[in-house]
Amino acid sequence: MIGVTAAVPAEQLKLENNEYKLPATFMHDKRGAFVIAPQLADGSEVLIGKQKIFAGEDPGRDAWKAMNSDKTWCVDFLREGNEDFPAIVANSTSEISPDRVNLWPFYLLPKLETWASSAKHGRIAILGDAAHAIPPTAGQGVNQAFEDVYTFAGVLGQLKDKNSEGLSDALGRWQKGRQDRVDKIIDLNNEINKRRMPKQDDVETKPFDIDWLYSVDLDQMVRDFVGGN
Repeated sequence: MIGVTAAVPAEQLKLENNEYKLPATFMHDKRGAFVIAPQLADGSEVLIGKQKIFAGEDPGRDAWKAMNSDKTWCVDFLREGNEDFPAIVANSTSEISPDRVNLWPFYLLPKLETWASSAKHGRIAILGDAAHAIPPTAGQGVNQAFEDVYTFAGVLGQLKDKNSEGLSDALGRWQKGRQDRVDKIIDLNNEINKRRMPKQDDVETKPFDIDWLYSVDLDQMVRDFVGGN
């Protein structure tokens, strides 16, 4: 899976009377999803993008470099099927500078055995993408890095008064709890990816509830990691 995106001036959308609230995702059964989202804080530029599936094995570094060197195909891909979407999509792709096109391959890291050093003091730990790179589909990569930092700091803070007694066990529970949450987000990514691609009869989509994602109690997580509940 790869994301093909570009940055274009917002005025190019030719929005009238706040016809659409951005960010917005435009769906079509045969074309998949087309995303338009604010790119700059002042709203003067937007990101446009679609996702594309690459069949087979990873093409390799040289192939990715070749695809990046000639982005004409990316512009063509972004414009493909515009007639099946609302006019805002065609407007957004009317002028695309190849220099403002970006390719975003979606990768997963193999699960790591441990995120913290095995020495009794556990002086080294990795967090965020270094521990669990997450494809951008659900927009959770940075969020999960923040959650890592918050819960990691919480664990260290609660163990400070205990002279770090039980640190190794607590970090083990912290890693397992964080990995379980990341795994659920990866499952969510897969469901969103299915919906963003052209509809296929042999691809089953399942309803998903994301209350668990946004209603998380990080402080309770920390207490569980430290207390072993």
